[in-house]
Amino acid sequence: MSSPHDWQVSFDHGVASGDPWPDGVLLWTRVTTGLPMVSVTWEVSTSLSFERPVTAGMVLTSADRDHTVKVPVTGLLPRTEYHYRFRVGGVVSEVGRTATAPRDECDLLRFGVLRGQAHAHLAQRASLDAVLQIGALPTDRRMLARHRADPAVRKLHASHPLVVTGGGNLDWQPVRDGRRFRGLTFGRLVDVMVLDRRSDREQREWLTEGVRDSGATWKLITAHELDDAVVAEVLRETSEPNFVLISDSACEEDAGAVLEVTPGEVRVNGPAGRPVRVKTAS
Repeated sequence: MSSPHDWQVSFDHGVASGDPWPDGVLLWTRVTTGLPMVSVTWEVSTSLSFERPVTAGMVLTSADRDHTVKVPVTGLLPRTEYHYRFRVGGVVSEVGRTATAPRDECDLLRFGVLRGQAHAHLAQRASLDAVLQIGALPTDRRMLARHRADPAVRKLHASHPLVVTGGGNLDWQPVRDGRRFRGLTFGRLVDVMVLDRRSDREQREWLTEGVRDSGATWKLITAHELDDAVVAEVLRETSEPNFVLISDSACEEDAGAVLEVTPGEVRVNGPAGRPVRVKTAS
C-alpha cells in the first residue's frame, strides 16, 4: 500500500552489490528524496518472486550521507546466486543480482575488468563472479549522480557484484566502510588485493604481509594507479610466482575483458586486446 510520502521517493540511481565474501555481500542503493530521513527495507532471496526471502531488514538513511544505503548482509551460502531489492513505503527499487564468493576449492573463477565505458558489454556477460572496476571515479556528487543514473551503468551494477578500486565518494560505492585498500578471498583459488591511489608505507606493508600469508593459488593485485616498482619489490621479497597485475595503465587497449582463472593459468577472453599483464603459473 502506498503512503503520502511515496511521491517524494524514488530509486533514480539503481542498485549495486560489492565486495563479496563466502557468507555475504554488501548491498547498495540511493534514495532520491527531499525528506530529511527515510526508512529503507531490504530483502534478499534466491528467487525473483521474493516469496520467501532468505533474509531481510531495515536501515535508516539521511541527508548526512546523501541518502545512500549500505547493507552488509551475512549468513548467506558460499558461491550462491541471490536477488535483492529495496523498498520505501510502496516504492520498490529494481531487482539486483549478486553472488557470494566460494569458500574452499573451485576449478574456475571469472572476473570482468571494467574501465571506461564497458558497462553495457560486461552487463551482458553471464555468471561473472565479480567485476573489477578500475580507473578514476567521480568525486563530485552531481557527477556521481549523473554517472549512476546512466542506463548502462545501472544495468551492470544490478547484474554482478563489484570490486571497486580507485578514488571517488565512498558513500556512493558498494565498498565496506573504512580504508580503500582491502583483501577479498575467493576460495583457495584467488585472493584479490585492492590497492588505493597511495603508495605509503602502511599500504606497502599490508600488501607484503597479504601476499606472504596468502594460501590462494593466484593473487590478483588491482589498483587505479598502480606503482609497478613498489609492487615488483613486494613480489621479489615474497618470491610470489603466481600473480596478475591489473591497473588503469595496463588496460588501455580494452576495458571489457574477462579473466578466466583456473588452478593452472589465467586466460584473457573478450574483445580484442590483452588488457592485463599475466604471469603464468609455474
